[in-house]
Amino acid sequence: MRIIAVMSPKGGIGKTTTSDSIAYMLGEEQGKRVLVLDGDPQGDTSKTFGVFEPDGIGMSELLEKHECVGGTYKTGDLIRPTEYSHVDIIPANGYLMKTDMNLLLKSE
Repeated sequence: MRIIAVMSPKGGIGKTTTSDSIAYMLGEEQGKRVLVLDGDPQGDTSKTFGVFEPDGIGMSELLEKHECVGGTYKTGDLIRPTEYSHVDIIPANGYLMKTDMNLLLKSE
């Protein structure tokens, strides 16, 4: 298993385009199994892959309500298939901004 992280605090530098392209190329062109974790509150990657649901479950549950942090969600509960056979995603949802604030307050 390999982990590829695409991140930067600056907006507009191509993070979404880069991560979407890598996921597509590895999954559809090379036949690798890919799991995308969309941690962007705007959910652009989730929208690109057609799975963004503002009120659905996704990354906020992974960060705050997963069984590894005392919650009830298992990873498999959060994974959504995409239209691409080798690419799945844990989508962003409308609660991520609140989750960011909750985690920040807990760390203080």
